[in-house]
Amino acid sequence: TQALRERIISQMLVNAHSVYREGLRLLNAANEKTGYQDNLFHLYSNIVFGLLALFIVTFAVIIIRSVTYPLTRLHKGTEIIAEGNLDYKTNIRTPDEIGQLSTAFDAMTENLREITVSRDELSKEIEDRKRAEEKLRESEERFRHLFNNAQVGLFRSRLSDGKILECNERFAKGIGYDTPEKCCADYVAKEHYSDPSSREIMRRELSTKGQVANYEIEVTRKDGTVLWASFSGKIYPKEGLLEGAVVDITERKRAEEDLRKSEEAARQLAMENEIIASIGRITTST
Repeated sequence: TQALRERIISQMLVNAHSVYREGLRLLNAANEKTGYQDNLFHLYSNIVFGLLALFIVTFAVIIIRSVTYPLTRLHKGTEIIAEGNLDYKTNIRTPDEIGQLSTAFDAMTENLREITVSRDELSKEIEDRKRAEEKLRESEERFRHLFNNAQVGLFRSRLSDGKILECNERFAKGIGYDTPEKCCADYVAKEHYSDPSSREIMRRELSTKGQVANYEIEVTRKDGTVLWASFSGKIYPKEGLLEGAVVDITERKRAEEDLRKSEEAARQLAMENEIIASIGRITTST
C-alpha cells in the first residue's frame, strides 16, 4: 500500500509537471498570439491613423488651394489692373463668395475701362477742341491784323440800309472819321451816295449776281467833299449782310477828267486851227 501510494503520488507529480509544462506552453503560445495581435492591432492602428492623417492633409490642401489659389489670382489681378491693364480678367467662376467677388471685380474693371476710355476720348476731344480754338484764335488774330492794316477800306454793313457794323481804319478815315468806332456809330451808306441812282443799280446787280467787282461810285464824305471809290463786295442774304472793299480812285478820276479836258481842248484847238487854215485857203484862192 505504501509503495502503491508512492507510485500514485509520483505519477501524479509527473502528470502535474506535464500539465504545468503544457500550461506553460499554452501560456507562452497565448502570450505570443496576444503579442502578434497587439502588433497587428498597432499596425492596423498606424495604417488607419496614417490614412486618416493623409486624408486630413489632402482635404486641408484642397481646402487651402480652393481658397488661397483664387485669392492669389484675385490679388495678382488687382496688381495687374493697378498697373493700368484694364483689359485683364480674373475669370474666377467658383460658386462661392470668391467667385462672386471675382465676377463683381471683373464687372467693376469693365466699367472702369469704359469710364477710362470715355474719359480719354473726352480728354482727347477737349485737347482737339483747345487746339482748334487756338488755331481759330490765331486765324482770327491774323484776319484782324490784315483787316485793320489793309491798304484798302474794308467794311461790313447791313444789307437793308447800309448801316456800317464794322470797318477798318482805312475805310473810316477815307470817308472822314477819325476812328472806326465813330464811323460805325454814325455812318449810314445810303445817305452818302452822291448819285442815289448808282446805289440802286449796284443793289440790283448784287441781288442778281450776289456780288460786284470794281463798281465805281461817288460817295459824299462826312465833310461834304466827294469821294470816287471802286467798290467790290458780296452779299449774304441769310445774315442780311454786305461785305466789301473800297479803293479811293478820286485822284485817278481827276487825272482822267484832266486828261479828258486836255484831249477836248486839243481837239478844240485842232478844230480851230483847221477852221483858220480853211479860211486862209479860201482867202488865198479868192
